[in-house]
Amino acid sequence: MRWQLFWVAFCNSHQHVACKCHSMASQIISKTITTPGLLSRFNLHPDPLCRVCNEINDISHILLRCQKYASVRVTLWRKLNIASTNITYDVLLSHVLVNKNQLLIFVQTLKYFDID
Repeated sequence: MRWQLFWVAFCNSHQHVACKCHSMASQIISKTITTPGLLSRFNLHPDPLCRVCNEINDISHILLRCQKYASVRVTLWRKLNIASTNITYDVLLSHVLVNKNQLLIFVQTLKYFDID
Protein backbone atom coordinates (compact mmCIF):
# COMPACT_ATOMS: atom_id res chain seq x y z
CA MET A 1 0.00 0.00 0.00
CA ARG A 2 1.33 3.43 -0.87
CA TRP A 3 2.14 6.02 1.81
CA GLN A 4 -0.49 8.40 0.42
CA LEU A 5 -3.25 5.93 1.27
CA PHE A 6 -1.90 5.60 4.79
CA TRP A 7 -1.77 9.37 5.16
CA VAL A 8 -5.40 9.77 4.01
CA ALA A 9 -6.51 7.12 6.50
CA PHE A 10 -4.43 8.75 9.22
CA CYS A 11 -5.83 12.24 8.62
CA ASN A 12 -9.41 10.99 8.50
CA SER A 13 -9.22 9.11 11.78
CA HIS A 14 -6.66 11.01 13.89
CA GLN A 15 -7.66 14.65 13.78
CA HIS A 16 -6.84 15.31 17.44
CA VAL A 17 -3.26 14.04 17.51
CA ALA A 18 -0.65 16.64 18.49
CA CYS A 19 1.14 18.60 15.75
CA LYS A 20 4.58 17.07 16.47
CA CYS A 21 3.05 13.64 16.17
CA HIS A 22 1.54 14.63 12.81
CA SER A 23 4.88 15.93 11.58
CA MET A 24 6.80 12.84 12.70
CA ALA A 25 4.16 10.53 11.27
CA SER A 26 4.15 12.29 7.92
CA GLN A 27 7.96 12.12 7.70
CA ILE A 28 7.95 8.42 8.54
CA ILE A 29 5.12 7.62 6.14
CA SER A 30 6.82 9.51 3.31
CA LYS A 31 10.27 8.19 4.32
CA THR A 32 11.64 11.73 4.59
CA ILE A 33 12.67 11.58 8.23
CA THR A 34 16.33 12.51 8.68
CA THR A 35 18.63 9.49 8.44
CA PRO A 36 22.21 9.09 7.18
CA GLY A 37 20.85 7.23 4.15
CA LEU A 38 18.56 10.10 3.20
CA LEU A 39 21.14 12.81 3.92
CA SER A 40 23.77 11.09 1.79
CA ARG A 41 21.43 11.24 -1.21
CA PHE A 42 21.84 15.02 -1.03
CA ASN A 43 25.57 14.91 -0.21
CA LEU A 44 24.84 16.03 3.37
CA HIS A 45 26.29 12.94 5.06
CA PRO A 46 29.54 11.23 4.13
CA ASP A 47 28.38 7.63 4.56
CA PRO A 48 24.91 6.20 3.89
CA LEU A 49 25.74 2.83 5.46
CA CYS A 50 24.78 1.61 8.91
CA ARG A 51 27.89 1.13 11.05
CA VAL A 52 26.46 -2.06 12.56
CA CYS A 53 24.88 -3.80 9.56
CA ASN A 54 26.67 -2.21 6.58
CA GLU A 55 23.31 -1.61 4.83
CA ILE A 56 21.84 1.68 3.63
CA ASN A 57 20.87 3.45 6.85
CA ASP A 58 17.39 4.63 5.91
CA ILE A 59 14.19 4.59 7.95
CA SER A 60 13.20 1.15 6.69
CA HIS A 61 16.53 -0.31 7.77
CA ILE A 62 16.45 1.41 11.15
CA LEU A 63 12.91 0.35 12.01
CA LEU A 64 12.80 -3.10 10.41
CA ARG A 65 16.24 -4.67 10.16
CA CYS A 66 19.01 -2.93 12.08
CA GLN A 67 20.65 -5.27 14.58
CA LYS A 68 21.35 -2.32 16.89
CA TYR A 69 17.61 -1.95 17.58
CA ALA A 70 16.58 -5.61 17.76
CA SER A 71 15.49 -5.44 21.41
CA VAL A 72 13.59 -2.16 20.90
CA ARG A 73 11.89 -3.70 17.88
CA VAL A 74 10.77 -6.76 19.90
CA THR A 75 9.13 -4.49 22.47
CA LEU A 76 7.55 -2.29 19.81
CA TRP A 77 6.20 -5.28 17.86
CA ARG A 78 4.64 -6.64 21.06
CA LYS A 79 2.99 -3.29 21.86
CA LEU A 80 1.68 -2.99 18.28
CA ASN A 81 0.51 -6.63 18.17
CA ILE A 82 2.81 -7.53 15.29
CA ALA A 83 3.41 -11.28 15.29
CA SER A 84 5.96 -11.65 12.48
CA THR A 85 9.55 -10.47 12.76
CA ASN A 86 9.88 -10.26 8.97
CA ILE A 87 7.48 -7.52 7.84
CA THR A 88 7.52 -4.80 5.22
CA TYR A 89 7.47 -1.08 5.84
CA ASP A 90 3.87 -0.89 4.63
CA VAL A 91 2.80 -3.62 7.07
CA LEU A 92 4.44 -1.72 9.92
CA LEU A 93 2.58 1.44 8.91
CA SER A 94 -0.70 -0.44 8.68
CA HIS A 95 -0.27 -1.46 12.34
CA VAL A 96 0.81 2.01 13.43
CA LEU A 97 -2.10 3.80 11.77
CA VAL A 98 -4.87 1.58 13.14
CA ASN A 99 -5.80 4.10 15.81
CA LYS A 100 -4.52 7.00 17.87
CA ASN A 101 -3.14 4.76 20.63
CA GLN A 102 -1.07 2.70 18.20
CA LEU A 103 0.32 5.87 16.64
CA LEU A 104 1.21 7.33 20.02
CA ILE A 105 2.92 4.09 21.09
CA PHE A 106 4.93 4.18 17.89
CA VAL A 107 5.91 7.86 18.16
CA GLN A 108 6.86 7.48 21.83
CA THR A 109 9.04 4.47 21.01
CA LEU A 110 10.89 6.34 18.27
CA LYS A 111 13.00 8.05 20.93
CA TYR A 112 14.88 4.75 21.33
CA PHE A 113 15.91 4.80 17.65
CA ASP A 114 18.60 7.20 16.40
CA ILE A 115 16.26 9.30 14.26
CA ASP A 116 15.09 12.91 14.54
